[in-house]
Amino acid sequence: DVTAPNPPVITFPEQSQAFMVSPNVVQGTAERFSQVRVYEGETLLAQGTADATGAFSFGLSTVFPDGAHMIHAYAKDAAGNESARSPYTVFYMDLYPPEPPVITSPVDGEILSSGVFVIAGEAEPGILVTVLLDNGAVGYDFVDAMGEFSIFPSQGVGNGSHVLTAVTIDDFGRSSEPSDPVGFEV
Repeated sequence: DVTAPNPPVITFPEQSQAFMVSPNVVQGTAERFSQVRVYEGETLLAQGTADATGAFSFGLSTVFPDGAHMIHAYAKDAAGNESARSPYTVFYMDLYPPEPPVITSPVDGEILSSGVFVIAGEAEPGILVTVLLDNGAVGYDFVDAMGEFSIFPSQGVGNGSHVLTAVTIDDFGRSSEPSDPVGFEV
């Protein structure tokens, strides 16, 4: 046998999956009874033998730091032929709650001529932001890829002094600390 096995396929963690706690297993498929090695860069994370169906499931003891991680695998058959590298599987560790958003409009101390206006700001892309007017929710939006959000309150804001704050909520349901308050008048 001089034919290299096909590259393994990593099925867990899944592509683009996010974790709050390091995954404790890597799973996939490879040639039956082949020796499989799983790496992040040059670091060996796990190794073992695929079963009679080609499935593998190896324990991971690595504590992955916050951020993106790219893992890949190789398989070696009984004849010593090694596969090409598997496609990279990228997963993310999200260990911390989101940072507070920043309200950019209106600005602190601004006097508005109308109670109908847009509330704008910046936050981590892709997460939910909730804006509070005088401690009551006035709207929400998903932050766009540029890290910006805008909310048009469904009802105009009455005359007088008001305070805006905002919080973000990530995919795991964790809330940020409130933004710095923005005081304004209508």
